[in-house]
Amino acid sequence: LLFITSTFLPPFLSYSFNRFGFKLTFLVCMLFGVLGSVLAVLSIHWQNFVLICLASALMGVPNTAGNFFRFAVLQLVE
Repeated sequence: LLFITSTFLPPFLSYSFNRFGFKLTFLVCMLFGVLGSVLAVLSIHWQNFVLICLASALMGVPNTAGNFFRFAVLQLVE
């Protein structure tokens, strides 16, 4: 699910970058990653396969946002 999230999320992130800016969008994406990590730990503890799948999808959000760091850096350099 991480790769599925990474495939379909970039258009929504581009819209979010234009509307809210890089800083807020990156912050929200990283919070999704933290939430996914906590959910993954809990799903392993509870032995719940559905939650580990959801956690994998949530951890795909900061993975995808990380690919946009180069564009944020280019705007800082200008």
